[in-house]
Amino acid sequence: MDIGTDERLRHLRESLEPRPESVERIVRGALAEEPEERPARRPRRPRLLPAVAGASALLLLGALFLVFAPRPRASASIENVGEVLIVRHLEGRVLIHNGEAAKSSPPSGSMILIHGGQR
Repeated sequence: MDIGTDERLRHLRESLEPRPESVERIVRGALAEEPEERPARRPRRPRLLPAVAGASALLLLGALFLVFAPRPRASASIENVGEVLIVRHLEGRVLIHNGEAAKSSPPSGSMILIHGGQR
């Protein structure tokens, strides 16, 4: 063997050999008769705790957004009476549609009417 190999083997033995204070602590803990004599372990924090906290915070934020989100203001009210559809605009215009002809106040723009959709 050359000198470099001997030096590496010596360094490997030194690094793998446990320190005397570690050996003493382990042997003392193993030989302790009463559980009170054994050193107390630190309780581990659950690993899922941060993930659960983050998920619940996101869920709470989403629920608050749904509750307090601004709602669009309606521009007209729609009432269906029999086969007649009555549309009342907030500006005061009224449109009556019976399926054939429509009477209304003078038109001032366009309107998209969706009937039978879900709210």
